[in-house]
Amino acid sequence: MKKAIAKEAIRGLPKLKIEEGSICGECQIGKQTKMSHPKLQHLITSRVLELLHIDLMGPMQVESLRGK
Repeated sequence: MKKAIAKEAIRGLPKLKIEEGSICGECQIGKQTKMSHPKLQHLITSRVLELLHIDLMGPMQVESLRGK
């Protein structure tokens, strides 16, 4: 944001005072990552297909900015 403000790269952006070292809430949320599940020392299954890993979200129908 500092670079965009300094170079006046975004039209209509109000003059913002950004303190050194401060992070806005939106930036914090955007940089968060999910915690991984703890690794198991051994599998707790006894039969084939008893444990499944499934992608419940994709594929997404909305194109990205680059068209993918």
